[in-house]
Amino acid sequence: MNTLFDGFLIFGFIFPSLSLLTGILSGITWIIRKKRSSPVFIPIIGPLSINIWMLLSGKAFWLFIVPWLCDIGTIAFLLITPKLFRDYWRTSSLNKVMLLIGNYDKQTAILSLHRTGSYKLKKNWKRNPGELGIISLGELGHFQILHDEIFLESDSGQRRVLKKQKHKSYKVSESAEIGENQPDYSLQEWVFEEEKD
Repeated sequence: MNTLFDGFLIFGFIFPSLSLLTGILSGITWIIRKKRSSPVFIPIIGPLSINIWMLLSGKAFWLFIVPWLCDIGTIAFLLITPKLFRDYWRTSSLNKVMLLIGNYDKQTAILSLHRTGSYKLKKNWKRNPGELGIISLGELGHFQILHDEIFLESDSGQRRVLKKQKHKSYKVSESAEIGENQPDYSLQEWVFEEEKD
């Protein structure tokens, strides 16, 4: 029975140790090489396993918080969770007010507008088997509707205008530099049709 108890303790130390070690190595890589490398943060599992060991071992309940405070992976997860939730909510399907779909050559683009004032653009390419090239890309930004035009500004600063052509149809115009600097992101002259969900 003690082996089972010890198993929870050992298992509980693996993930916080991995998080700490990879966090340190990531920091060293940044200091020495000025290159980013991602640490492996695995939250919750380690502290939870240690808490199970503590419960089975009859440790004082006030000690149960210590593993949670010592696990850098769990702390990082708790700090980033509000931002993750905000980013999810920003373009959640629950907030969608309009869905536009456009096609051009081998490309399809889906543009969703949300109550939060944000938009999400997803562009896909249909490639033949074995054909090399980009398959998909995404873009987030903010939009504003004025009269019969939808103004888009991506988070990276690209600006587009969708002008209403006919019932539920919009034509895109954008600055020439998008096509020159980032041709994969270009939607110049595309026509989007409003779709029902």
